[in-house]
Amino acid sequence: MLGGWKPIEDPKEKHVMEIGQFAVTEYNKRSKSALKFESVEKGETQVVSGTNYRLILVVKDGPSTKKFEAVVLEKPWEHFKSLTSFKPMPMLGGWKPIEDPKEKHVMEIGQFAVTEYNKRSKGALKFESVEKGETQVVSGTNYRLILVVKDGPSTKKFEAVVWEKPWEHFKSLTSFKPMVK
Repeated sequence: MLGGWKPIEDPKEKHVMEIGQFAVTEYNKRSKSALKFESVEKGETQVVSGTNYRLILVVKDGPSTKKFEAVVLEKPWEHFKSLTSFKPMPMLGGWKPIEDPKEKHVMEIGQFAVTEYNKRSKGALKFESVEKGETQVVSGTNYRLILVVKDGPSTKKFEAVVWEKPWEHFKSLTSFKPMVK
């Protein structure tokens, strides 16, 4: 079916492994990395003008093993292959730094944490900004944020953890504690 993704039945099949190896080699060339291809965990194909391969790759990055999602477009009749996407897979449970703590959604999560804390504690903290944070993929996403807040005339920092499941319109403040200087 043109355009639809279809699971690859045997990710260990020779040609699929070659596509995976190509993706890692090409990524290394572009980023001057030294990842080592291990295997294809699973994948899908999509018939376009050629074939897109969307593969979950297991690679060695020095001593650690990581997973990446790679998309490769292949047109075998033209002897053409192109790496169109190569990105790390979030490791379930691991914390990953937030690149832009001023991003709108991250700021909304920070504001939610302060508002929720004020409701529970009858506090009057005023949200200022998110200094930094991390996310963790769970059933949804945990946000661990360092918040800058106003408490009357003084500025304080708190660590807040918010669990969000956007598809259920669910947010919960699971932790809110002052940062110890």
